[in-house]
Amino acid sequence: MLSTPKSETSLKKNSQVQSLRAFAVLLVFFFHLEFGFSHGFLGVDIFFVISGYVIATRALWELRETGRFSLVSFFFRRVYRIFPALCVMLCISAVLSFFFQTPFQPVGQQQVTAKTGLSSLFFGANFVIPQISSGYFGTLAQSNAMTHLWSTSVEGQFYLFFSLIFLAISKKRFTFKFIGIFFSLVGIVSFVLYIAGESSDVFFKVETRAWEFILGILVALFVMRCSSMDLGKHKFIFSLISILSFFLIVISQLSFLNLSANLVFFSV
Repeated sequence: MLSTPKSETSLKKNSQVQSLRAFAVLLVFFFHLEFGFSHGFLGVDIFFVISGYVIATRALWELRETGRFSLVSFFFRRVYRIFPALCVMLCISAVLSFFFQTPFQPVGQQQVTAKTGLSSLFFGANFVIPQISSGYFGTLAQSNAMTHLWSTSVEGQFYLFFSLIFLAISKKRFTFKFIGIFFSLVGIVSFVLYIAGESSDVFFKVETRAWEFILGILVALFVMRCSSMDLGKHKFIFSLISILSFFLIVISQLSFLNLSANLVFFSV
């Protein structure tokens, strides 16, 4: 069962969170290798849920311990986590693009890669990619070395939304119950937009992905509440839920079972 960390350091060292992150990344990695994980791209959805849990846990802990939420500290942590690796990856990809991609039209692979990479520095890759390709699985997108940065951009945009909302909430000193109700309502709206829209439209948009982050936020609120309760007698139930969730994720990846990819939503 996930435990509430008492500091930023303990959150980073939470083996359960890090294991889930690694598992989500591996699903996407093996999917692109065509290694039999037909729904491996859903690792991104799982990663969004984890991201929501991580940022909410730290923000809730800060609010509970200090009575305030620092917008500057929040963004410093996010920049420190994302930008060093992002900049290194962009530099290496730019060099590889120069040698292995063509600048000539009608494809213009170098230009497409450059536009996507530059936009990712401002968390705007998810706006650029649909304009220059026919979607994530389109031919042009497959030759774009920066296509995967759409998820980083969605993540960054949600961080901006979350931080501003949480700052306003902290100023008004709303209860955790109010925070849970507010994000639940936002999550419901986001999910409705997700299921009502066309797949090509909802894939890259933060407003149709927000519900996944919010699932993680609600889990963080639940764990925070449970941290002050004696849950020893319920440990078996939580362990059973965790095992069942993992089992649902695994079987959703088995293409020979021909199961719906949406099964994974019950596990996140």
